[in-house]
Amino acid sequence: CLPVTQEVEGSSPFVSVNEWNFMLTRIRENLSTWVITVLVILIAIPLVFMGLGDYQSAGTQYAIKINDQTISNSQIDQEVFQYRQALQKNFGGQIPPVYTDNFIKELTVNYIVRTTLLDQMSRDMGLAFHNKSIIEEIYNTSAFKDQGEFSADLYKSQLFRLNMAPEVYESYVYQKGITNQLRQSITETSILTNYEKNSLIKNRFQERVINYKILDVENYRKGIEPTTSQISEAYEENKDLFLEPAYSRYRYLDINRKNIINSTLVDEKSIYEAYQMNLDDGLYTKPNKYEIMHILIDNNKSGNSNISELADKIYSDLNNNISFKDVVSRYDVISSESRDNQGYMGKFILEDLPKSFSSAILTLKPGEISKPFISKSGIHIVSVKSIQKGETEDFNTVKLNLEREIKQDLGSKKYYKLIDEITDAIYSGNNDLSYYSQLLQTDVKESQKISINQGQGIFSYPHVREELFKEIYSDQKNITPPIFIDDDRFIVAQTSESISEQQLPLEEAEPLIREILINRISNEKLLLSAEESRDNLNAGIKNPDNTFSAFIGTSDSDQINDDLKKVFFNSNPTIGYQITNLSKDKIVLFNIETINFPIKPKNDDNYKDFMSFTKNTASESDFDRFYNMFKDHSEVEVSESIYEN
Repeated sequence: CLPVTQEVEGSSPFVSVNEWNFMLTRIRENLSTWVITVLVILIAIPLVFMGLGDYQSAGTQYAIKINDQTISNSQIDQEVFQYRQALQKNFGGQIPPVYTDNFIKELTVNYIVRTTLLDQMSRDMGLAFHNKSIIEEIYNTSAFKDQGEFSADLYKSQLFRLNMAPEVYESYVYQKGITNQLRQSITETSILTNYEKNSLIKNRFQERVINYKILDVENYRKGIEPTTSQISEAYEENKDLFLEPAYSRYRYLDINRKNIINSTLVDEKSIYEAYQMNLDDGLYTKPNKYEIMHILIDNNKSGNSNISELADKIYSDLNNNISFKDVVSRYDVISSESRDNQGYMGKFILEDLPKSFSSAILTLKPGEISKPFISKSGIHIVSVKSIQKGETEDFNTVKLNLEREIKQDLGSKKYYKLIDEITDAIYSGNNDLSYYSQLLQTDVKESQKISINQGQGIFSYPHVREELFKEIYSDQKNITPPIFIDDDRFIVAQTSESISEQQLPLEEAEPLIREILINRISNEKLLLSAEESRDNLNAGIKNPDNTFSAFIGTSDSDQINDDLKKVFFNSNPTIGYQITNLSKDKIVLFNIETINFPIKPKNDDNYKDFMSFTKNTASESDFDRFYNMFKDHSEVEVSESIYEN
């Protein structure tokens, strides 16, 4: 089932292609071809997008055409469905609104186009991913390991559980491997010329010699005292800034489902009764594990023979005490998987098997042979070699978990019942908050001042304040319906005080105005002083004094903080003294006196990291350039019907 079967350079000269194919067949452990549905979600999200097997057959109608390859609308729909399932799993069942149907389709289409183009590029370059590599990839997949070792049973179980044929999974491994080869074939051959490398190193590890001085606004605040007329004028010009917003205070009840659940009492008798009920339903009994013998009579191998007669003959042989091992060696019509495994299928629980298998096995006792039954791939005969009984968990083992489940159930029911009762009572006209306090078994709380734009605690949520400030609830006679903080918490509130928007008098606004004026004047003085010092230094009227500091170092230096390094190493070194704001309260005045380029930088971690970064950047650029060239010379048609609902 693998696309590539030729030998490649580096493979063992003592192992033939047929032997690798044989090994690959053996690890399937009789994973028969009746597993035909492709569900591409196995271990991780990359499988969701790969569209395993989707690019092998083209229909008469297609959604995407990439050169001579076509992808049908049904294949796109399958990929979108699988991606949506993955999103639901990742986001706890609720897909974020940003993932609209068309957005998901667009992501899926773009990925399919890119993946297909990469696959075509790989094939055009003659790249190969050997069967040996596929085997090693499967053996080294953690999801198929049991206690650190590859487990054929686990491999089979994983694929059976997803109803995935082994050929499909192998195709995914092949596709991933050949794409990685393509990337490596391009990125590992990327080079930097000596000129490019030396230029990059010179600029990255340059050393700068800098004189600098930090001017702080605090040094300019002394002695600043706004006059009464300045304060009065600022107040009159900016009255809209000195308004106290409307606010309210509320009496409210805070109901939390978790608190109700935690306070719910459950006696041991109820827990035990629930245990017995669940025990009768089989919830505490692990499923039996069946060791199965299996023969598949392959439709494709029967030729002109009557397959039903052959099945009856094989069934008769098995009932005449001829072993599965001997039977599979006698008949050519038996599938290669059954032959390779000598009729041994492995150990399974019934829910991991297809319906036709589980139905047949359920009626068998150990040693009994099933009557032949049919699937799309042929006729099957199975036998139960042994049954490993599932263990039953005792009461003490599950008691705590069961108690939590019962409390969760009873507490949640009580929580939702309270929501209904309080809603009915409010709409019937009952406006007594103390009544609801008794009903909800919680104390009435008092809020702080809450405005439409600001609140504390549970009132910090905008949707809560928007509900509270609806005109109907400003009346102190009215009580709000339940306002939900989230799914597990709500409040019921009543206005206790409501104050409309007011203009702050000058006397109350004066401290704020004074502080604003002092800040504004001191920042103006700071900027004027910085500009004057810069201009005088550049004109030669003044020389730097002992208030200046010296910095000599590279961008890796720890002598100064990152803010200063950003300024010093991102500034033009040719314009003399310059000023830059470090923050709203600080300005740095500095001059880049000299730049020293390294002859040979230290071969330390910084150098190694930079060279790795440089190489990766160049190689990724080469890969992207190569891909875009291939894409530009490819014919990609995407049907508009994909995005039609």
